[in-house]
Amino acid sequence: MKSPAVLVCLVVALLVCGSSGAEDKSVKNGTSKVNLANGSFYMLVVPKNFKNDGKGGAFLCMHGAGGTPDHVVQGFESGRVNKVPILEAMNCIGIFPKSKGDSWVSDETTPVDALEDVKKTIKIDDKRVHVCGYSAGGFMASIVFYDKPELFASLTTFASFVAITDPGIVKASIEKPVFIIVGETDQNRPGGEQCCKSLKDWGSRWVRIKVVPGGHMFPFQNEFPTLFKYYKAAESGYDYPAAIDEAAKLITENVEKATGKIAEIESKPHEDGFDEEIVKLKESVNEKGDKDIAAILAKADADLKKAIAALKDLERVYRNYPVVEKIKKARKSLESKL
Repeated sequence: MKSPAVLVCLVVALLVCGSSGAEDKSVKNGTSKVNLANGSFYMLVVPKNFKNDGKGGAFLCMHGAGGTPDHVVQGFESGRVNKVPILEAMNCIGIFPKSKGDSWVSDETTPVDALEDVKKTIKIDDKRVHVCGYSAGGFMASIVFYDKPELFASLTTFASFVAITDPGIVKASIEKPVFIIVGETDQNRPGGEQCCKSLKDWGSRWVRIKVVPGGHMFPFQNEFPTLFKYYKAAESGYDYPAAIDEAAKLITENVEKATGKIAEIESKPHEDGFDEEIVKLKESVNEKGDKDIAAILAKADADLKKAIAALKDLERVYRNYPVVEKIKKARKSLESKL
């Protein structure tokens, strides 16, 4: 017979096991300050309706030199996407660490410490963690991003640009999304533009730069609608560059398949940079249509009915493109000769 002490232990064990299935996954909404073991802290912003189910993402955002997290926290809380705060619209929490000194130093671990501390209590999708920063915080964000690229889905720098000078380090993560936003008269604008050019030269198809009105201090939260589309495209997992390249090749090989591929791309989350490439693809499709019309008309006199049938087939292929009106006009002209 088991002793009373053993029976008590068994009862406790059963109670613990029985309660594990009812684990509370909720998290406290709102803004809170969390102290770190290294003597610094971070501000945590959890939007309403955020669920601790591992589907939500996170923004790790660094403040500028001599500042505090307040500046970037206020920006994220006031910035809107379709009248909804960016964190709520993205289903993300905000993590805003404070530098140990007046500004950031390249080997400071506080940003990653804050991210890891959050992960102890909040389940987030590791593929939906975006890092960003303002001014010196932007430079720090780029250091963190390229030091541990496996942790982040994208990098966004406000009033700054990529601080990494080793091309090898950058090229190793060249397919990672990078968005640079600078003011028209910002002293960091030339660096941002050169950085964007270098990334493109090294093969980046995801790098973007936007020059906004103002100088070094501009309301970065106004750019959230643009960034929202960019982040959604990045998070979709769709390989836009590969699809765009395939469509460009198909235009000369099989225009009907090309238009189908373009339609597929357009069905994915829209993003300004790739939208511009889609416009160019469509222009190429129309140019190919002009060439196809010319090729058919060049042989039309030999067999009008065959030429008319070929033009009708072109109308089907190019039905969603402006060149279809030229095709119809050419067909009607030939039909009038029968």
